[in-house]
Amino acid sequence: GLYLFGYILFVVIQDFFFKTFYRDYTMLFFIVLLSTIFIEIYVAIIYSILGLIAFDLFDFVMYRLIPTLVLNFILLIIFYPIITKFFRKVQLKIDSKKP
Repeated sequence: GLYLFGYILFVVIQDFFFKTFYRDYTMLFFIVLLSTIFIEIYVAIIYSILGLIAFDLFDFVMYRLIPTLVLNFILLIIFYPIITKFFRKVQLKIDSKKP
């Protein structure tokens, strides 16, 4: 439930920025990574308030935030061209008429 509420909140915020920067891929990548930072901070704060974790900023940044950002950046770089190519291919099939 915690991630579900956070994802919905940040997807709505991302949607606003994606409408503004939909052609600037650098900004879109930056927004995705920034949203990842915010969701991680959101989850850590909620878990800390509930007493499930002891929040230490240095440990959070070193062992949770940096590895998450690196992995998300790598996956974004790898999967973005693949997904873009797939959507272009699907779009061409939808747009073309067959006699």
